[in-house]
Formats: sequence, C-alpha cells, structure tokens
Amino acid sequence: MRVLLAIDGSTASQTASGLVGHLPWPAGSTVRIVSAVPITVPIVTAPGEYLDFETLAIIEQAQLDTAGEFVAAASAAIGRDGLAVETALPRGAATGAILAAAADFRADLLVVGSRGHGTRGSVLLGSVSAGLVDHAPCPVLVARRPQLARLVLALDGSAAAADALEVVATWPIFSSAAATVVTVIAPTPLIVRGVEAKLDAALARLAGQQRDNAQQLADAAVTRLLAAGLTAAGRVLDGDPAQRITEAAAADQADLVVTGSLGLTGSTRVRLGSVTRRVLHASSTSVLVVRPPDGGMATSGVRGEDQ
Repeated sequence: MRVLLAIDGSTASQTASGLVGHLPWPAGSTVRIVSAVPITVPIVTAPGEYLDFETLAIIEQAQLDTAGEFVAAASAAIGRDGLAVETALPRGAATGAILAAAADFRADLLVVGSRGHGTRGSVLLGSVSAGLVDHAPCPVLVARRPQLARLVLALDGSAAAADALEVVATWPIFSSAAATVVTVIAPTPLIVRGVEAKLDAALARLAGQQRDNAQQLADAAVTRLLAAGLTAAGRVLDGDPAQRITEAAAADQADLVVTGSLGLTGSTRVRLGSVTRRVLHASSTSVLVVRPPDGGMATSGVRGEDQ
C-alpha cells in the first residue's frame, strides 16, 4: 500500500502518526510523511511598509525547518522493517498542497488528524481535514484513536458503501478487527398530510420492504466479512442515520467508523453526502471515508510492493 500521512505538529496529527505506526501494513508498503509549508508572501505591516525580503527569507526558512523536524520525528517513530518511510515538504496552502501530494504519490490512503493548530479541543473537523475528505483522490482516514480494533461499517446500498465494504474485507490493516455492520432505516416522510389512516397499509408495506432490504444488505455484508476472516455481526437500526451510526459506534466502544463518501442522498462526485459529513463531525471515533481513486479504479485492489 501507498499511505500518505499529513501532519502539522499538532496533537491531532500526533494521534494520526501514532495510528499509522501501530497498524500492520502489508509487506512492501510505503508511508510518505508530508507537512505543508506555506509560501511566504510580502505583507503590509503598517501603511506603506512591507516586510523586507530578508525577513521573509528568515520566516520561510524557520517554517521549513519546523516542518522538517515534524516529519523527521514522525519518520523515526513509524519506521520499521518491511515498511518504507519517505518524507516531503510540499509548498503552498495546506489543503491544496496535501491534495497535490496525494495525487503525485498515487496514494491508496490519506491519513490526517481531525484538527490542526489554532483550534479548541473538539471532535469537530478542522478546515484542512474537511477539505481533504471532500476532495482527496483516495480514501481518507481521519484519525482520533490510536488503534483500529473495533469498527462500525455503515452501509446504505450505495456504490460508495459497497466500496467501503470491500476495503474492510480486503485491506490487511483490518484483518484482526471486529466489525459491526450497521444499516439504518430512516423515517419515511409523509408527503400527503391529513390522510394518514388511508396510508397505513401502504406505509406498513413500505416499512416492511425497507426492513427486508436493510436486513439483506447487512446479512450479505456480514457474510462477506466472515469469509474474509474477520469477526462480524450485523445490526438494523431505525431513526436518523447519522445519529444512529454515531450511537452504535459509541455503544460498541468502536475505534473507527467506515463509510462511503456518498450515500444514496449524495448529489455530486466530489462532495460528501450529508450523512457522512454529520458522522465526521459528530463521532468521537476515527472515521474512514472511502471514495474510488481518480479514474474509477476499485478500492478493493491496493498495491503491495511499489510498481
């Protein structure tokens, strides 16, 4: 596998580094550790006054040195036999620089902390993390826990969710995980008001179909994961999907929620579905958002040794 780890020296990025160092990557994997360095531009310090180029050069070198220290420390902590570790200092605004680095590296996975510097402690995503999840050319793991022993796999029948299932079933980092497959039946809105009694039979029939479909989806996923050698169980829940997924993760003391980048309500290729976005913001667990790499290559096939 080719793993891009984006760090900035924050506590959140230290959590991401610790998780990458802990996981059992397949032999021949490469981790490239990057820390984005902004491009220093002249700024006005007072009316008619600019920072001189010498001062700008000092600031820029300090930023490069600091970022270099971050990646060097992470490299020393993560490096081990069978795992190649590289470092790079991409230039530019963090989100764009990291996205470009992921594309250039042909990453199978991008790992990032949930928040960067300058934020209050919270489970909410930072702007850089949110931008990476929205636009990355590969699955993105937002790290909030140091391990992936227990996970919740959220499925809704979409193609993105099917990709998420295949990632869990085939990636070696999940081979020892205990998985709970969760499908959620959302309340059916009544379009016609005042005639609920006449709709009872139709609504009951629809509810039965939804439950049957959800159960079949969960059962098929559990069968797939069991065949792959994982410990797995399924659960069909009712209510608001994002809320129930988050609650299920908390109840199971899960380390990770795995979800597709788009749910059945998603409208575009690059933007997240509303359920996924709410899980990302509300969950205290790590969250893996799976999207097909650029060009539509299936997520179930990842590179072992570099080709």
